[in-house]
Amino acid sequence: MNLNVVGSGSSGNCYILTDSRGQHLILEAGLRFERILKALNFDLRCVDGLLISHGHRDHSMSAEKFKTWGIPVIDDPEAMVNIASTDFGRWHIKTFPLQHDVPCMGFYIKHPELPGAFVYVTDTAYVKYRFTSVNTFLVECNHEDDIDEITDAYVHIVRGHMDVSTCRNFLKASADDSTKNVIMCHMSEENLNWANALRAIEEAVPQAAVGLALAGRVFDLGGNDDSQRVDFGGKDDPQ
Repeated sequence: MNLNVVGSGSSGNCYILTDSRGQHLILEAGLRFERILKALNFDLRCVDGLLISHGHRDHSMSAEKFKTWGIPVIDDPEAMVNIASTDFGRWHIKTFPLQHDVPCMGFYIKHPELPGAFVYVTDTAYVKYRFTSVNTFLVECNHEDDIDEITDAYVHIVRGHMDVSTCRNFLKASADDSTKNVIMCHMSEENLNWANALRAIEEAVPQAAVGLALAGRVFDLGGNDDSQRVDFGGKDDPQ
């Protein structure tokens, strides 16, 4: 099972899970359709479905385009007030509500090839749920615990995105011996020291390989492997 990071952050989010049969489950479509299509080798026949956490453009830009091609899409958090479940091919998906400034949901995903669940959480101030037997967390770690309150986006950031301490506490409460991978996503360029955040999460989940969701990175979700660790893209030195 692989996870391909097509894009992550406020400039656009898209992640593609791919099983050994070459079947895809797409998480978010916040990039131009052509860019996502290229990541799929220009073949939509192997796409089982698309999951959209909420309606902001950096997550949903191309959702309607996928619908026109007949791809099943989950993209309505308001219709899923309570935990709901569905199946796209061999992917079993449960949704759960998150805490953003618009209706937003996370995804709990099971697949026969994955030893444990895959949990995706982004664009939320916190997560009120706890999980067990999770192989991989793809989780937002967006900003420092204390950021400049005079910025125009302050309320949107602190009320709708997870800071380092909240991310750390969520993982400490949910990760167990089954957890092999933690991939930090939706990381702010302006409001987060990536190196310090990575160290904080590594300390919280020492049993897991921890990496950053950088565009172009492909993660093998099969186990705990130091090769999962990634370059910081120029942000590897503490500020």
